[in-house]
Amino acid sequence: MTEPDVLAWLAAFKSAWEAQDATQFVVLFAPGSEYRDTPFSVPVAYADLANFWAALATEQRDNVMQFEQVEVLAGGRAIAFWRAFTTRRASGQRMEGDGVMALSFDASGRCSDLREWQHARVAGTPLVARVFGNG
Repeated sequence: MTEPDVLAWLAAFKSAWEAQDATQFVVLFAPGSEYRDTPFSVPVAYADLANFWAALATEQRDNVMQFEQVEVLAGGRAIAFWRAFTTRRASGQRMEGDGVMALSFDASGRCSDLREWQHARVAGTPLVARVFGNG
């Protein structure tokens, strides 16, 4: 995968997430692929991606995403740093997210493995102060 290939894939991912289009999202992934939205969750298998994204669309709206830095690695791999905003449908809370994706691609340019590390907070709230003990 070249940098333009990865950037095009990420633009399509962004478009699918912002539109909440499960069909558009699924075509980005190779059969047999796995998607992990946190490192400690059971991977979402390719066969379940459409249901996963359709269910997510019932929970969020007004999505906006941007990729801040993308590194293309050897062997069809890439790392992408992202920021995003979404509104929770149930509460109306506007959320701000920040994360990293580790991506692997097959020879056709479809994602074969996506691992994500992400954090979120209510948009506009102050940063959390970390407090450590005295010793």
